[in-house]
Formats: sequence, structure tokens, C-alpha cells
Amino acid sequence: MLGPLAGAAVGASVNIIYGFLYGPIYIAYALTSVIIGLLVGHFARQKVFDTLFGTLSVAFCITIISMVVGVPINLTFFDGHISNIWGDGVIDYFLLLGMPRLVCYCAGQFYMDFLDKTITFLILFGLLKQWRKNKGELMPKISKLQLVVLAGMKLEEMIQDGRITPDQAKIGYVGAYPYPEVMRKIKRAQPQPSTIFCRM
Repeated sequence: MLGPLAGAAVGASVNIIYGFLYGPIYIAYALTSVIIGLLVGHFARQKVFDTLFGTLSVAFCITIISMVVGVPINLTFFDGHISNIWGDGVIDYFLLLGMPRLVCYCAGQFYMDFLDKTITFLILFGLLKQWRKNKGELMPKISKLQLVVLAGMKLEEMIQDGRITPDQAKIGYVGAYPYPEVMRKIKRAQPQPSTIFCRM
């Protein structure tokens, strides 16, 4: 949502932190994360994630790009292996079948990235859909009952602190706030500090 540069910065920072924690070799994979961040940011601006087909298409493209960028890094630092039990398992199995080493390395990287990227982008698709559905909020608005309960808890806290007495506690219901006519009624009512208005 913040664009390609923000995505690239986040991707690079994750790998840099990972490199400090587990070894500087892993910082090399920041290149993959930067490319993914740039592409995902670009596709997001093009509204590709608005549809399930577009989301899955991006997931597949990112998988291929991750494989193309990741395999040379694996060859440089890990003799082609991935340091992942599932990806290395696929590589070793293909090697036992006598397939070319480069094909084995690509197959292992693809196997690991495809499931990872597909699940990640499906989660992203769901979050974006929920975010748009709730007009920019990932969590839906709380219900009227929840508002009343929260207001009651706040008043109870004020009573316990001695700021008000139980007979001073009031909960006001405002159905159309902040329309002008409602605001005028609130001003005329001159609510006390112990009055809590709930917008519903």
C-alpha cells in the first residue's frame, strides 16, 4: 500500500536483521527481498491484488523471480542447497534420480518458494479485502452492545477512583453524531464530565 520503495526497504531490513542474528551470509539474500518488494509494491499500485486471479498470478511470478535470483546465491554460499529441510529434500531426491544439478537446484528452490509465496499472497489478498470492506480498518467496527459495555467499564473505573458517584454515572446514545442538529442537542444538554456518549 505504501509503494515499491517501502516494500524494498522492508524486505532489505528483514534480511539485514536476519544476517546480524544468524550470520552475514544471509544478508546476500536481501537482493531477493528488494526485488520482491519493488515488484509487489508496483503490482499493488496497479490494483492487481483486487482479484484472486491477479493475486495468484503475482505469487507465481514472484516464485519464478525468487528462484532465478536465489539459485545463484545458493550456489555461491551453500553449494546449491537452500538450508531448508523441504527444499534440500527435493534437491537430494532429484540428484538421486540422476537429473542435472542445475535442474535439481531450481526444483528445490521452486518447491520451497511456491508454497511460501502462494500462502503469503493469499493472506495478503484476504487482509486487503477485509481492509477495503471496512473502509480502511482491518478489524470491523465494534457493535452497539460492545460500546455500551466499554462505556460501563469506563464509568465503573471512574466510580472506583472516586471521581464520580454511582448516581452521577450516565451513558448517552447518539445515533447520528456528528451531524449539526445532533451537536446542537448535545450542547443544549450540557453533558457533565461523567456522561459518556456512544456513537453507534
